[in-house]
Amino acid sequence: MRSMVAIALAILLGMLIGWYMCHGGCMPLMGGSYGPPKEVNVVADSTYAYHIGVNQKTVHLSKSLHESVVWTFDHDSTVDSVTAVFSGSSPFRSSRFSFGDSAAFSGLATVHAGPTVYDYIVTVYPRHHAPVIVDPGIIIEM
Repeated sequence: MRSMVAIALAILLGMLIGWYMCHGGCMPLMGGSYGPPKEVNVVADSTYAYHIGVNQKTVHLSKSLHESVVWTFDHDSTVDSVTAVFSGSSPFRSSRFSFGDSAAFSGLATVHAGPTVYDYIVTVYPRHHAPVIVDPGIIIEM
């Protein structure tokens, strides 16, 4: 009987701790909060020329706010897929992200904060046309 009560109390305590940590939005275990991902959206203009908005050419991520990147594109039936590839070093676990119908998420940065600009290439693969390349960059800040 005592073991059943102890198990029930342990489950209840775990539920209370979980609720406390997530009631205002889940928090990382080590403190602080996760910032929303910063979006880099590949858009097509009226002539189907693909580009990234001026304010998204260089994304500044805060390592202390646990920020990440999400790459998206305007859903267009003429696009087969989009890739984001870091040519040198990548600030994330992966150096290649590809997506065909939704988005690609970077995950958290795995490098130290600093003034380094991580250049990468976004390639749009339109159906029945040659690939289109755009080249933004990412800076990881503290």
